[in-house]
Amino acid sequence: SSWPWRSLGYLASTVLVGTVLAALISPITFPLLALGTAVEEMAVGRDHPTWLLIALLAAGLALLLAFGPLVAVPVARLERWRLRLVHPPVASAPRPTGRGVLVWVRARYTEPATWRAFAYLLLLVTVVDAVSWSVLYLFPTLGAYLIATPATTALGRTVTLFPWAFDDPRSTLPLVLAGGVLLLVTPYVVALTAHAHAVLARLLLEDRGAEELRSELVEVTRSRARLVDAFETER
Repeated sequence: SSWPWRSLGYLASTVLVGTVLAALISPITFPLLALGTAVEEMAVGRDHPTWLLIALLAAGLALLLAFGPLVAVPVARLERWRLRLVHPPVASAPRPTGRGVLVWVRARYTEPATWRAFAYLLLLVTVVDAVSWSVLYLFPTLGAYLIATPATTALGRTVTLFPWAFDDPRSTLPLVLAGGVLLLVTPYVVALTAHAHAVLARLLLEDRGAEELRSELVEVTRSRARLVDAFETER
C-alpha cells in the first residue's frame, strides 16, 4: 500500500513547510518572541520593566493580526494542494473581490475563511510542526539507538536510561526488543499523525460556505419542483 509512504511524505513536508513559514513570518512575530525571551529571563531572576513587556505584547499582537491573515491566504492554497497526498481534494470556491488592492484586502479580512486559515497557520508553525518533527525524529531515532545498545556496551560504554544503567550486552536484550517494537509501530504512528493533521486542515481550510450554498440551492430546486407538482396535481 502507498498509504504509509504518502503519510510519511505529508508529515515530512509538514516539517519543511512549518519551518520555512516560521522563518518567513519571524519579522511579524519578533515582538512576541522577544516577549517570551524576556519572560524566561524574569523566571531566572533578571528584571524587565512592565512597560516593555506590555509594549512587546501590544506590538506583537498588532503585527500578527495586521499581516498574519494576509500570509494565511496563500498558505491555505498550498495546504489544500498538499492535503491531496493523504485526503480527497478540499473544496475551494473562487471569491470575486472586484478591482483594487484595498478591495481585495477588505474582502479577505471580512470573510470567515481567512480567519480560519489564519488559525490554521498559527497551529501549523507551532503545535503541528512540533508534533510532526517529534514523530519523525523520536520514534525511528530512539528505536535505532535501543537496537544498537549491545554494540555500544560491547565497546565498553555504559548505556544510561534513567534510572537504569546497562554495561553488558546481554543486559540490553529488553532494550533491543523495545527498539524493534518502536521501529515496527513507527509507520502506524506516522500514518495516524498525518491523518490527524489532515483532518485539522480539512476542518479549517475547507470552503464550507460554498458547500452550504450548494446544499441550499439544491433544496430550493427541490422545493420548486414540489410546488410545481402540487399545482399540476390541482389542475
